Amino acid sequence: MVKEFHMVGIPISQATEFDHRLAKPIYQTQTKADGSYKMEGIEEGAYNLVAVRQGYGWKYLYEAEVAKEAKTVTAENIVLYPEMEVSGVINQYTVWPSEHYIIAKGDVVVPEGETLIIDKGAVIRFDGFYELQIEGSLQVNGEESIMVIFTSNFSEVNAGDWQAIRTKGEASAALVKWAKLEYAEGGIECIEGIINVENCRAPLSLLEGRFDEVYQIAADMSGMGFISTAKGETRTELPVCHMACVLFRESVNGV
Repeated sequence: MVKEFHMVGIPISQATEFDHRLAKPIYQTQTKADGSYKMEGIEEGAYNLVAVRQGYGWKYLYEAEVAKEAKTVTAENIVLYPEMEVSGVINQYTVWPSEHYIIAKGDVVVPEGETLIIDKGAVIRFDGFYELQIEGSLQVNGEESIMVIFTSNFSEVNAGDWQAIRTKGEASAALVKWAKLEYAEGGIECIEGIINVENCRAPLSLLEGRFDEVYQIAADMSGMGFISTAKGETRTELPVCHMACVLFRESVNGV
């Protein structure tokens, strides 16, 4: 079920909220050599299907319907790709491919003059208290149906598992579209340069402390709305960082 709220740019859905690490499995099975699998005794209802393989990450199939007396449920093919490990300075034009899992084993820096593109469906998992620092250019190309996710690499997740996406340096520029950021200390931080954030799911920490108290940077948030926030404010000052249609929620357990 998709719930829409007045003045919020993106709807709350399983895609914006679900994380299998916070859920208890109801049914489990192992795939056969050909990739097929079978579950029996499933009650009627809608379920999130999670495919997991060590070294390959996971993928979700949201709200798979199981009808009464149904013998089989046909699901779309699920493809998992080997995880890619990254750290250090990116010294060339780089693309993190669609639906791949990127494991940040250390701080990642995009220097001035270089570009990092993150395609739709990519999942960036930080394996420690690391950051993605942008001194050059960042482009995050998520889509409504397949968002880019920035998250923790730990099985037991908590707020502050990783640091932030930071733009630093006058030449830095970032465009972040349809992304979900979770379990970060800061989420997105605009120290210098320009950052545009559109249609994202972000923790409340993006508003409190980081922008206003530490760097004295306020964002252009005209037309935005908030759900379950501590202040529930809309600020329209100093348009250094441009944000539109971003859903902010209380950062409880990093969510």
